Amino acid sequence: MAMNMQYERAYGLDLSKKTFHGCILDGPDLGNRHFFTGKMGPKGKAKLAGRLCKGDLVLMEAGTSSFSLARFLVENTEAEVTVLNPAKLYNIFNSMLKQEAST
Repeated sequence: MAMNMQYERAYGLDLSKKTFHGCILDGPDLGNRHFFTGKMGPKGKAKLAGRLCKGDLVLMEAGTSSFSLARFLVENTEAEVTVLNPAKLYNIFNSMLKQEAST
């Protein structure tokens, strides 16, 4: 079943125990990129949540801090939050790299 998902903005987050780095994709076809950083403490999480709106997509790799932040964002925003399996991301990256190298 194909799903047609449309988002206003997409947030990609790279998390560590104390900080996060993010990239916002927005604009036509999500073609504009904006980078930001924040802290994983209560103030940093609240600031991130304050940026998010209904129609936003938040993507983060599963890790030590991911589920705590994901739960906070689900409870405090209307954004769609997805935690990604790092093993699957690695496989996707490697398969794309192999395809590009063979062309």
